[in-house]
Amino acid sequence: MSIFTHANDFTVNGGQFNIYNKTESDKQTTPPGYFKGMTHCPTSTHTFTGREEVLTTLEVFFLPGHAAERTKTFLLYGLGGAGKTQIALEFTRRFKQRFTAIFFITADQEYSIQGSYFDIAKTSGVQDAQSWQAGLHWLHSHEEDWLIVIDNADDPKITLSRYLPSCDHGNVIITSRNPDLRDIANQYLELSDMLPEEGIQLLMKHAIKDLNNISDQEQKVAAKIAEELYYFPLALVHAGAYINKQQCLFEYLDRLGHQREQLLSKGPQQPKDKYYYSVYETWNLSWGQLSPDSRMFLGLCAHLHYEHIPRSLFERGVKNLSMVESPLGPSKAVTEAKLILQRIATSEMILDDMKLDDIMDDAASYSLINKESGGYMFHPLVHQWLRDTIKDNHRQAIEGIVVLAVENISWKRHNLSQENFEFFQRLSPHITALGDLVNSDCVVKLKIGHFWSDLSKFQKAIMMWELWLDMTINKLGPEHWFTLCLKDLMALVYKALGRDDKSLELQQKLVGTSKRVMGVEHPDTLSRLHNRAITLGELGRTNEVSEIQQSLLETSKRVLGEEHPHTLNRIQNLARILG
Repeated sequence: MSIFTHANDFTVNGGQFNIYNKTESDKQTTPPGYFKGMTHCPTSTHTFTGREEVLTTLEVFFLPGHAAERTKTFLLYGLGGAGKTQIALEFTRRFKQRFTAIFFITADQEYSIQGSYFDIAKTSGVQDAQSWQAGLHWLHSHEEDWLIVIDNADDPKITLSRYLPSCDHGNVIITSRNPDLRDIANQYLELSDMLPEEGIQLLMKHAIKDLNNISDQEQKVAAKIAEELYYFPLALVHAGAYINKQQCLFEYLDRLGHQREQLLSKGPQQPKDKYYYSVYETWNLSWGQLSPDSRMFLGLCAHLHYEHIPRSLFERGVKNLSMVESPLGPSKAVTEAKLILQRIATSEMILDDMKLDDIMDDAASYSLINKESGGYMFHPLVHQWLRDTIKDNHRQAIEGIVVLAVENISWKRHNLSQENFEFFQRLSPHITALGDLVNSDCVVKLKIGHFWSDLSKFQKAIMMWELWLDMTINKLGPEHWFTLCLKDLMALVYKALGRDDKSLELQQKLVGTSKRVMGVEHPDTLSRLHNRAITLGELGRTNEVSEIQQSLLETSKRVLGEEHPHTLNRIQNLARILG
């Protein structure tokens, strides 16, 4: 018994489905979501393309005699728009003769599931059915190779196992955005992007009217478009429909570059698969189901790189919630970050793992973010959708979390533990994703500059500090100790970049200012003299080093002592330079 018609040709009125073809007695005893024939299975769209590996996996799993102690249950899960429903429908189309009956259940609402089981009872000849359990009972009692397709079982609040037959026969395919349903399936498969060749073919089926006369140039452009859309099925279908309607194959990439949000928010008016939501609308539906905390943390992560977001970023941030204010005063970014991190902190100021798990599990239940060992990752298109959706929301907060995460870590590479250095390396692409930080506050610029310097990314560090120097001078003054310390760092980075003249010029000014403001014998003045001597020595200007050496060592011995580590270090370094 396999009737292939569309399963969604009904309307919704006040939250209840309109009831068609019912007697008065039916209306009194049937579930509110029921209408006659609602479990008739639709067929896949005529433009269905590819996914042969997935279909083969399903075929092998549902082969007659394939070992299974219970009902065979296969879960297809992944992002909305990945093609889960179409694959399930294509499988039923190809192998409908394999099953004694096929039923299609729309599982987005619990009353729809119950109505569907009532329809199974009615369709199967149970005339005295009084409740939805009658359909489940019929499946239990008929030891046949029936197949149920439970589609769009996305709501994590629905206990789906309640609606699965518990018997030793029959077959079930579940499609869902929720990976947690893996626990109730015998086998499962995550769906995402298509294979490149399949993706290109799907795009061209929708974009080009005459597939028999495609030029090489059209094929090349189609391939670039498919790649730009990460071979994601729904994005390819809608891009193809738009290209076909506007006849803009060669212009599409340019439009996508300038108007990505508008294009991915617009679905076709007459979709061939009767799926009316655009790519962004599909994910907006999931977004609307998330808790406020889950939306906030997705918004934070959206400003980072889409791959390998370290969980330790939040863990380290929580540990440093007691970070003291910078000499520059309060940081808006750090203040905002602390307010957010307190939500996932215990009273002992350590990460509350359970709270963070709940937040991320909520987002992962709709496949909007994926969990991996030690962190999280986005599909690139979901990442772009989030950026387009949230704009600059939470931008300051994630900058503040980064600052807190790297607080209290030594800024000298040779003093970094292996654990800290590996954390810095993992964090590097995410700080790059934050961009130039032109509008960020001073504390963020200082800490991120330190970060890049420590990883020997000196060009990035100097760009950050050059942008920030004028702000520091305006806020604190040109002779404030913090301003001078920043210039010390810049002089060392200029030297590392091979800009020796710039480094020496800045060091000379620093020595003069330090003598005048702090005094000739101040430890900071001695350190600046020592740094200048080192730079001169490395450039082979030994005569100038000798002029500095005697007074520097005498003063260092007198002020700090002959056995002081700084005195001994200066003797060794200068001896090495002078040969």
